[in-house]
Amino acid sequence: MAIKQKPSAREKKRYVGFEIISKSRIPSLSKVQKQIVLSMIQYKGELGASQAGAIVVPERWDQDHQQGILRVNRKRVNDAIAALTLTRRIDGGEVVIRTTGTSGMIAKAQNKRGRALLVGGISNGG
Repeated sequence: MAIKQKPSAREKKRYVGFEIISKSRIPSLSKVQKQIVLSMIQYKGELGASQAGAIVVPERWDQDHQQGILRVNRKRVNDAIAALTLTRRIDGGEVVIRTTGTSGMIAKAQNKRGRALLVGGISNGG
């Protein structure tokens, strides 16, 4: 039987919407996830990367628009955003990762991500 934690003891998360701008499509979410983790390790080391606990939410990855949501510990949001902006290559292709918004609720992060696309965010050449 799992021990239930009090809400005050749980890890608090933030959701960061992002968009990948590149000349070619990124073939899979796993390559994006792997490169984000490597960027976090390069920027903050293994300890900082593990404290951030950054993962791309698979259900919110949009392959067509190359947009997604990154879940990260609330104390490490700025580190995660910095690591995203420092990412220059995914799967051998040059990329720019642009954040579209940060929220404590995944639905609001999704709305910010979609709004950036509708308002005329940077086109990714597709």
